[in-house]
Amino acid sequence: MAARVEVEEFDGNPTGSLLSGPGGAALVGMMQDKLNSMMGKSSGFIETLPRQMRARIEFLRELQDKHDDLADEYSKELKTLREKYEALYDPLYKERNEVVLGKKEVPAEYADRSEEAEEAGQAAAKTEPEKDEEPIAPGIPGFWLGAMRAHPLISEHLSQKDEDILEHLTNIECEELEGEEDEDGDEIAGFRLSFHFAKNPFFDHDVLTKTYHIFEEDGEPILHKAEGTAIEWKSGKNPTVKVMKKKAKAGKGKQAGKMLTKTEAVASFFNFFSPPQEPEEDAEMEEEEIEELREALEADFELGATFRSKLVPNAVRWYTGEANEEDEDEDDEDYDDDEVGDDDEDDEDDDDDDEEDDEDEEDEPMEGQAKAKSSSKAKAQRAAQALGDKGAKPPECKQQ
Repeated sequence: MAARVEVEEFDGNPTGSLLSGPGGAALVGMMQDKLNSMMGKSSGFIETLPRQMRARIEFLRELQDKHDDLADEYSKELKTLREKYEALYDPLYKERNEVVLGKKEVPAEYADRSEEAEEAGQAAAKTEPEKDEEPIAPGIPGFWLGAMRAHPLISEHLSQKDEDILEHLTNIECEELEGEEDEDGDEIAGFRLSFHFAKNPFFDHDVLTKTYHIFEEDGEPILHKAEGTAIEWKSGKNPTVKVMKKKAKAGKGKQAGKMLTKTEAVASFFNFFSPPQEPEEDAEMEEEEIEELREALEADFELGATFRSKLVPNAVRWYTGEANEEDEDEDDEDYDDDEVGDDDEDDEDDDDDDEEDDEDEEDEPMEGQAKAKSSSKAKAQRAAQALGDKGAKPPECKQQ
């Protein structure tokens, strides 16, 4: 006689009859409240669920594992793709620099394309200066300063003293740093900006660098630290400080007429090379100080990211103004979207029309102010976009 085998069937709703009975709704509510209170907690939460629900979660875990595997593949392929195109970009940047510095002259065919030649109806523009023409400077002097002036975010950091120094800027390079594990096992990557200078009366450095070390935590970039060149300024040439002198008043222990010198920090682009630093982990800070530090760190990273993803790769378009024209078109579109009109309000009597005309004349400056505000908003949006171009967001301040 064959043994009888009992097969346990998978009941998709084992509590259905129980919950449908008297008091079932209250029981469902109690169970849901308990689940909600335990959700997201790893200590014993899953084990308290019904067997069928645990089975569903196990299936979802497998789906999540497959997703994570694909995400890892995506990251590896993205890194490989990025490295491939950075290698292709590099010779273009080098050739751009040679033309800017006057080390390489462009073929004559590019002179033939100039608008001046077309307007004059010339078959070909002459590359040699005529006898009465002044010699043309080699390369494109002030190229990088011109590009920086054109960018709305970067230009906000430039003072006149800064521009006098940046006249000697010959190139800006961006290098992506290879990931290295630190003592905690975190992979630290990031990027380095190099600002190359010709010989100048302000400092002896050939290159000023700014380096951002970044690691990821839960897919979010976290700023590990930022480092900049400690600039050794020549006497009286430091644009980041204001020197004030005054004669000391006669008094106890003071000699009358002696000159006292006091320095005061001032806004300057070159503060960029002295980034804000996070305090030691055991340092005590007020909430307001933490917030100020976080804002300073984010603003510093935002400026660096703008050079990395906006200015360096698109320097020519910023220098020519093409990039700014595109942004201005976006500003106009934003402003048009913000305008509110109502044709029915124009159907008023003559007296009301006259009053509205008078009010319109008075409100014209206000309209300009509205446009200015819209433009400022667009600038902020463009600056924020710079952070996302290479898959990065503003790094968070680790101090909590």
